[in-house]
Amino acid sequence: MVKQFGRFLVGGGAATLLQFIVAGSLSFFVWLPLTHVISLLSGIFYNYFHQSKYVFKGKPSYAQFTKFTGYNLFNGGLQSIFVFGLVYHIGLPYMLSLALTIAGLSICSFIVYQNIIFSKR
Repeated sequence: MVKQFGRFLVGGGAATLLQFIVAGSLSFFVWLPLTHVISLLSGIFYNYFHQSKYVFKGKPSYAQFTKFTGYNLFNGGLQSIFVFGLVYHIGLPYMLSLALTIAGLSICSFIVYQNIIFSKR
Protein backbone atom coordinates (compact mmCIF):
# COMPACT_ATOMS: atom_id res chain seq x y z
CA MET A 1 0.00 0.00 0.00
CA VAL A 2 2.84 2.42 0.81
CA LYS A 3 4.61 1.70 -2.50
CA GLN A 4 1.30 2.05 -4.34
CA PHE A 5 0.65 5.41 -2.70
CA GLY A 6 4.20 6.47 -3.59
CA ARG A 7 3.59 5.57 -7.26
CA PHE A 8 0.27 7.41 -7.06
CA LEU A 9 2.08 10.52 -5.81
CA VAL A 10 4.72 10.29 -8.55
CA GLY A 11 2.05 9.95 -11.27
CA GLY A 12 -0.09 12.66 -9.74
CA GLY A 13 2.97 14.86 -9.34
CA ALA A 14 3.88 14.41 -13.00
CA ALA A 15 0.29 15.18 -14.02
CA THR A 16 0.34 18.22 -11.77
CA LEU A 17 3.64 19.37 -13.23
CA LEU A 18 2.14 19.03 -16.70
CA GLN A 19 -0.91 20.98 -15.54
CA PHE A 20 1.32 23.72 -14.09
CA ILE A 21 3.40 23.95 -17.27
CA VAL A 22 0.31 24.23 -19.46
CA ALA A 23 -1.41 26.67 -17.06
CA GLY A 24 1.72 28.77 -16.65
CA SER A 25 2.32 28.93 -20.37
CA LEU A 26 -1.25 29.78 -21.33
CA SER A 27 -2.04 32.15 -18.46
CA PHE A 28 -0.07 34.96 -20.10
CA PHE A 29 -2.28 35.15 -23.18
CA VAL A 30 -5.41 33.00 -22.69
CA TRP A 31 -8.49 33.81 -20.58
CA LEU A 32 -7.87 32.34 -17.09
CA PRO A 33 -10.92 30.00 -16.95
CA LEU A 34 -10.01 28.57 -20.38
CA THR A 35 -6.39 28.19 -19.27
CA HIS A 36 -7.59 26.25 -16.25
CA VAL A 37 -9.78 23.89 -18.31
CA ILE A 38 -7.06 23.13 -20.86
CA SER A 39 -4.44 22.50 -18.20
CA LEU A 40 -6.85 20.33 -16.20
CA LEU A 41 -7.68 18.13 -19.20
CA SER A 42 -4.02 17.65 -20.06
CA GLY A 43 -3.38 16.46 -16.50
CA ILE A 44 -6.38 14.09 -16.55
CA PHE A 45 -5.31 12.31 -19.73
CA TYR A 46 -1.73 11.81 -18.59
CA ASN A 47 -2.79 10.75 -15.11
CA TYR A 48 -5.20 8.05 -16.32
CA PHE A 49 -2.56 6.21 -18.26
CA HIS A 50 -0.03 6.45 -15.45
CA GLN A 51 -2.46 5.36 -12.73
CA SER A 52 -3.90 2.45 -14.71
CA LYS A 53 -0.53 1.06 -15.80
CA TYR A 54 1.93 1.82 -12.99
CA VAL A 55 -0.10 2.33 -9.83
CA PHE A 56 -3.07 -0.01 -9.99
CA LYS A 57 -1.42 -2.41 -12.47
CA GLY A 58 -4.37 -3.00 -14.72
CA LYS A 59 -4.99 -3.01 -18.39
CA PRO A 60 -6.58 0.28 -19.47
CA SER A 61 -10.20 -0.12 -20.54
CA TYR A 62 -12.85 2.14 -21.96
CA ALA A 63 -15.13 1.59 -18.94
CA GLN A 64 -12.33 2.50 -16.54
CA PHE A 65 -11.36 5.51 -18.61
CA THR A 66 -14.98 6.68 -18.62
CA LYS A 67 -15.26 6.39 -14.82
CA PHE A 68 -11.84 7.99 -14.34
CA THR A 69 -12.66 10.89 -16.64
CA GLY A 70 -16.11 11.40 -15.08
CA TYR A 71 -14.67 11.42 -11.58
CA ASN A 72 -11.86 13.76 -12.58
CA LEU A 73 -14.22 16.16 -14.33
CA PHE A 74 -16.28 16.24 -11.14
CA ASN A 75 -13.05 16.67 -9.19
CA GLY A 76 -12.03 19.36 -11.69
CA GLY A 77 -15.29 21.17 -11.00
CA LEU A 78 -14.51 21.10 -7.30
CA GLN A 79 -10.96 22.17 -8.08
CA SER A 80 -12.23 25.10 -10.12
CA ILE A 81 -14.59 26.21 -7.37
CA PHE A 82 -11.85 26.01 -4.74
CA VAL A 83 -9.17 27.65 -6.92
CA PHE A 84 -11.30 30.55 -8.01
CA GLY A 85 -12.66 30.98 -4.48
CA LEU A 86 -9.12 31.21 -3.16
CA VAL A 87 -8.09 33.61 -5.95
CA TYR A 88 -11.11 35.91 -6.11
CA HIS A 89 -12.42 35.79 -2.55
CA ILE A 90 -9.31 35.15 -0.44
CA GLY A 91 -6.81 36.91 -2.72
CA LEU A 92 -4.23 34.12 -3.04
CA PRO A 93 -2.16 33.93 -6.24
CA TYR A 94 -3.53 31.55 -8.88
CA MET A 95 -0.62 29.09 -8.86
CA LEU A 96 -0.61 28.84 -5.03
CA SER A 97 -4.38 28.31 -5.04
CA LEU A 98 -3.98 25.59 -7.65
CA ALA A 99 -1.24 23.84 -5.64
CA LEU A 100 -3.21 23.90 -2.37
CA THR A 101 -6.36 22.65 -4.03
CA ILE A 102 -4.62 19.81 -5.88
CA ALA A 103 -2.91 18.67 -2.68
CA GLY A 104 -6.19 18.54 -0.78
CA LEU A 105 -8.15 16.70 -3.45
CA SER A 106 -5.36 14.19 -4.12
CA ILE A 107 -6.03 12.18 -0.98
CA CYS A 108 -9.69 11.80 -1.92
CA SER A 109 -8.66 10.72 -5.41
CA PHE A 110 -6.40 7.92 -4.17
CA ILE A 111 -9.25 6.47 -2.13
CA VAL A 112 -11.71 6.67 -5.03
CA TYR A 113 -9.20 5.19 -7.52
CA GLN A 114 -8.33 2.31 -5.22
CA ASN A 115 -11.86 1.41 -4.12
CA ILE A 116 -14.01 2.29 -7.13
CA ILE A 117 -12.27 3.05 -10.42
CA PHE A 118 -9.40 0.54 -10.36
CA SER A 119 -10.94 -1.88 -7.85
CA LYS A 120 -10.26 -5.51 -8.67
CA ARG A 121 -13.45 -6.58 -6.91
